[in-house]
Amino acid sequence: MTALFWCCCFCWMVLRCVALRCGPVQLFYNDREAEKYTSSSRITHIQRELATRALELLNFPADARGKCILDVGCGSGLSGEVLNEAGHIWVGTDISQDMLSVGVDRGTEGDMMLHDMGQGLPFRHGVFDGVVSISALQWLCYSHKKCDMYVCLLYTSPSPRDRG
Repeated sequence: MTALFWCCCFCWMVLRCVALRCGPVQLFYNDREAEKYTSSSRITHIQRELATRALELLNFPADARGKCILDVGCGSGLSGEVLNEAGHIWVGTDISQDMLSVGVDRGTEGDMMLHDMGQGLPFRHGVFDGVVSISALQWLCYSHKKCDMYVCLLYTSPSPRDRG
């Protein structure tokens, strides 16, 4: 197995433990924790690697630019920076106002909005060419909301020919 795979597994386990131990993400990522998370060089490096791999998994043609990508649980926009650098447009959603504020303060490009992914997605079918979610889905483990509903709604946001 690759080092990135094990890194992903480790991050998933750590973040899942944090989610289960600390409660809802909007309570855990207060302004102090949001800034600490975003300024950590280790977290930034991992987020960039995971976002790069997620973009590869979308399997767009090598010369594709300007695809519209949804980043579910975008936080402060660390993964969105990778999408920007690859020439894509992105929209991010996150439940933590403090994480979004850190992203705005950093001048992150992309549109970011406050939204609880456990409530489904507020977008019409076919709006996005692809969907990514880096280090966010584990927070649904804490939620009382049904993960099944989220996955079904996520499936309908990109058009059938697109990726996610």
